[in-house]
Amino acid sequence: MQALVGPRIEGNFVMAAGTGLQMPTASSAPLGKGKWIASPAIAPVWFFPHEGIAYIKFQDWFSFAGQSNRPGVHYLTVTGSILHRITRTWWGLLDAESNTDWMNEGHTWYKAGGLVGLMLSNRVGIWVKGEIPFGQYRPADWSIKASVFITRF
Repeated sequence: MQALVGPRIEGNFVMAAGTGLQMPTASSAPLGKGKWIASPAIAPVWFFPHEGIAYIKFQDWFSFAGQSNRPGVHYLTVTGSILHRITRTWWGLLDAESNTDWMNEGHTWYKAGGLVGLMLSNRVGIWVKGEIPFGQYRPADWSIKASVFITRF
């Protein structure tokens, strides 16, 4: 769960801030952290009317409760994203992220991704995203994500 508030500062620029809350997941360590995690964030956001959005999000993730037999969590993510409308129904996204694990000697890894999305109707869309992690401490080699979504607007 994440909530950000972004008062308009000037023109198409917004400074968003807020926090996230992650509930403990999974009874088995390989399947989840087993911790309550708070994740305050701040993000300068630029809107390009009818074209897209760009932002840089700084978010700190830290555990504050949960199963005592699980390790604590504390890491920082810095994410830059550019979402651009290609046509009336197609859109694309490029992003990059760094992840610094403060509980593990400040080890940092990175990932970059590209996403393509298609609006099937005014309310239903699909997207596919490929991500490539890199750096000495990366957790995986690559991933592909996909989703179908429904919007209320």
